[in-house]
Amino acid sequence: MKRFLRFLAVGVLFGLPQLQAQPQLFFKVSLDSAKTGGTSPGRGTGYGVLSSDLKSLTYSITVNNLVGNITNAHFHYGPNGSVIQAITFTGKTAAGTWSNISDTLLKHLFNQNIYVNVHTSSNTAGEIRGNVDISQFGFSVKIDSTGAGTGSPARGDGWLSLGKSSGGAVLNYQFTYAGLRGTRSNAHFHYLPTGGVLQAITFTDSTSIGSWTMPDSVITHLLRGRIYVNIHSTAHTGGEIRGIPAPVGEIAAYAAVDGAQASTASTAKGTVWAVLSNDLSKIKYSITYAKLSSAFAGGHFHSSPGGSVVHGYTFGSGNTATGDWTGLTDANIQDLVRGRIYANIHSSTNSGGEIRGNMIMEDGVFTTTLTGAQAGTSSSARGTGVLWYSNDTLRYHITFAGLSGTFSAGHIHNAPSGTVLFPLTFTDSSSGGNWNNAADSIVSLIIKGKLYYNVHSSTNSGGEIRGNIGLGSVVVTGVEQISANIPAAFELQQNYPNPFNPSTSINFSVNNASHVSLKVFNLLGQEVAALMDEVKAPGTYKVTFDARSLTTGIYFYKLTANNFA
Repeated sequence: MKRFLRFLAVGVLFGLPQLQAQPQLFFKVSLDSAKTGGTSPGRGTGYGVLSSDLKSLTYSITVNNLVGNITNAHFHYGPNGSVIQAITFTGKTAAGTWSNISDTLLKHLFNQNIYVNVHTSSNTAGEIRGNVDISQFGFSVKIDSTGAGTGSPARGDGWLSLGKSSGGAVLNYQFTYAGLRGTRSNAHFHYLPTGGVLQAITFTDSTSIGSWTMPDSVITHLLRGRIYVNIHSTAHTGGEIRGIPAPVGEIAAYAAVDGAQASTASTAKGTVWAVLSNDLSKIKYSITYAKLSSAFAGGHFHSSPGGSVVHGYTFGSGNTATGDWTGLTDANIQDLVRGRIYANIHSSTNSGGEIRGNMIMEDGVFTTTLTGAQAGTSSSARGTGVLWYSNDTLRYHITFAGLSGTFSAGHIHNAPSGTVLFPLTFTDSSSGGNWNNAADSIVSLIIKGKLYYNVHSSTNSGGEIRGNIGLGSVVVTGVEQISANIPAAFELQQNYPNPFNPSTSINFSVNNASHVSLKVFNLLGQEVAALMDEVKAPGTYKVTFDARSLTTGIYFYKLTANNFA
C-alpha cells in the first residue's frame, strides 16, 4: 500500500521518524576469459551506478583484444547462467540503463550473483565475463576525447576504489580503452589545473590493473575532482583521451570504543559512526557511551598520533551525541580516510580519556541512531548502532544508555512486520559480534531500510528505543538558494508537494545573515531530524529531503533564525 506524507499549514507531517536519504551505490566489473574457462587475451572494465530509488542501474563497459567479433552481451544470473538483461555495444563500448530492477534481482546484485557476459563469433557462449561487484563508495571514470580536445573516437572506462595500508591510503584501479588513433605511448594520473604528472599507469595491452599508495594531499585532490587519467599516444603526445574520476556514494567509518584502546582498566563501552558528505562539507556522526567509572568530563574527535583535538561534541540525553562536524580542513578528510581519527570519552578520573576507539573506514557500513520516537515511546534513552558487511559476514556493534526500565532484550527486526531476525547479546549496555550465515536477502533488506535495531525494556516490552539501519546518514537531499534578494522578513513556507511520497521541499527566507536551524519533531515534542543547522546569508532557500524510511505518524517542522521561530 502506498504511504502518503503530509505537512499541515502549521508544519505537520503525516508519514514516516528518521529522515534519511538513500545515497547512490557503485558497481564495478572486471571481465576476462578466466571466468569463462577460455584462453582469450580479451579484457574489459565497467562500472555502474544504482539509482537512489534502487530501480535502475546506469552502466558503461569497454572491452578490447577480443578474438572474435561481438555478437551479443548480457547481464546473466550466476547460478544457472540465464539471460536477464541485454547489453548493446557500439564498437567496443556499451553504455545504457537497466531499468525496472525487481527486488529479487536487487538481492542477486548485492550478493554478486549477476555477471556481465560478452559473446563473440569465436566464443558463442561468452568470450569474457565478470561478476558485478557492489561498493558503498567508489569512482567511475569515463575516458574519452572531451577533456583532451582531440576529437578522437577512442573510448575507455574505469573504476577506482579506496583501501588502506600502513603506508597510506591505497587507490585500487582498473581501466580498459579501445580505438586509439595512435599507439599508446604513456598513461598517468595528472593533477588539475597544471597537468602535472602524479603517478604512472602501466597497461598490458589495453587494460591496466593496479594500485597506488597515495600521498595524503592526493586524497583530497581526488575527492575534489582535481585528478584525471590521461592516455597518451603517438598521434596525441599530450594525451589522446582522458577522464576525471567521479565519486559515487558516501565514505563511512565506525569505531567500537573501550578502555583497552585508551589504556585504562575501564569496562565502559561505546559505539561511534561517521559519514563524510559527498560535497566534503561535513561529517555527520552519532556517538553513545555507557557505564563510565566516573563522571563524564568531555568528548572529542582526536587526530593520531599526536592526539590533538580536531572536533568536540556535546552529549545530550541517553549519553548520545549527534551532529555535523563542519568547517573540515583537507587534513581532517585525509585523517578520516587514513584511519587517523579516534573518538575519545574523558571522565573525571581519566582526564586523558577513559574509553576511546579509532575510526575505521570500511566499505559497506550501515548506520543508525536509536530513539524513543522511532519506537513510538516517550523515552529519552538513546543508542548508536552500526552494521557492516565484511568478507561475506555481517558484523554489528551497538551501545544504548538511559532506558527508563530494566533492559530485557535486543534484536534486529524486519520492518514492517517486526519479525525478529537476529538476537543481540549485550554485556551491560553494549553488544558486538558477527551475524553468521545471514540469508542472502539480508543485505538488500538493509539497503531498502527494512531492518532496525530494537532495544526492549521492562517498561516497554515491545521496544523502548529503536533505529532503522541504512546506508549513510545524510538527511537533506538538496539545499538550494533560490533567490539572493533580501526579503522583508523571516518566513517559513508550506512544504510542497503536500501530501507527498516520499520526498518534499520546504522554502524559507532570512532577511539578514543568521544561524538557521530547521528541525522536525514528533507529537511528543521530540526532535527526530535536523535538516539544517548553519549560518545562511540573506535570501530565500529550498530544502529538499527524502522521508522514505519514516514510520507513520504526525510531525512538525520548526525554523529558528536569530530571534525568529
